[in-house]
Amino acid sequence: MTGWRVGYVITPMEYQMKLYLHTGFQVSGIPAFVLEAATVALNDEAKYDTVETMRKAFEERRNYFVEEINKTQHFSAKIPKGAFYIFMNIKKTGMTSAECVDWLIENYGIAFVSGAVFGQEGEGFVRISYASSMEDIVEACKLLHQADADLTAMGK
Repeated sequence: MTGWRVGYVITPMEYQMKLYLHTGFQVSGIPAFVLEAATVALNDEAKYDTVETMRKAFEERRNYFVEEINKTQHFSAKIPKGAFYIFMNIKKTGMTSAECVDWLIENYGIAFVSGAVFGQEGEGFVRISYASSMEDIVEACKLLHQADADLTAMGK
């Protein structure tokens, strides 16, 4: 249910109205199909257990991706603690975030998002999603290592 933005809160009655007033317009209008899917996910024990399976898979993908990034000379990353995105430092490339994103997609076919779109502090970084198959992540890492070698060959 990635991106479907559904959840629930269990709270003492004394906080219920305060929460409702605070979040009412932010959480209203959830599509019926999302509510139905959430109901199945929470009530079907076999499906509910898949959450832990997916959490472990995402952790493995994240750790592999960050480890491979940190083997390069021009890129680095810290292990993120939430979501399924890595904010990769690209400052050693000498490119802006937008230039690096364009260069990587045009020359290697790997797509990242410019960190600059997340604010001034994001310049010098690109955002990577690891919500993909492990096979795709391994291939992306091979291409990233090639990009790193090419940057070295260019004297960067």
